Amino acid sequence: MRHAIKKFILLCSLILSTGSLDAQVFDGGLDGTFALGYEPIQYNYLTAGVDVGIGRILSLGVRFKYVVASKETLTLFDFPFNYELRGDLHAGSLLEMESSDVLIGYCYTGKSGGVSAEYRYLLTDFFGIYARGKYFFTPPRVSSLLTPTIDNQLRFEVGILLKTFTGDKYDTSNW
Repeated sequence: MRHAIKKFILLCSLILSTGSLDAQVFDGGLDGTFALGYEPIQYNYLTAGVDVGIGRILSLGVRFKYVVASKETLTLFDFPFNYELRGDLHAGSLLEMESSDVLIGYCYTGKSGGVSAEYRYLLTDFFGIYARGKYFFTPPRVSSLLTPTIDNQLRFEVGILLKTFTGDKYDTSNW
């Protein structure tokens, strides 16, 4: 499964990286990105989510996760989907980084919250890659039919970004 995901990310990168390499990652208010990722932890997750800018350096987002496992492992879960709410500060806007961005923020999933740091790099104006690390203050619990298990406190995620719309079309100077 991991080999197939690596091939998919590489193929998408090669196809979509023919545009200009001076893309602006975060344009401020009303900026939006869609992310597809993979989180390899005790139970592997595929993730999909959106982030929307609400100011010059702030964005809010939601991610949905699905457990990637065999049918036998999936029977352990009451519900193999999970969610994550997040708020991020875009340090790349403050440092005037052109094609990359550093996000530092807070994430909440289920009954646990934690801090996160993410690095984004846009290969074109609308396509990029990201890597993200999260640390939860209390370990999230995975709901199961047999016994509740504790998931990892420290997590990593990698994936691709699709910039869906940009805030530079809107006047956000007085937000």
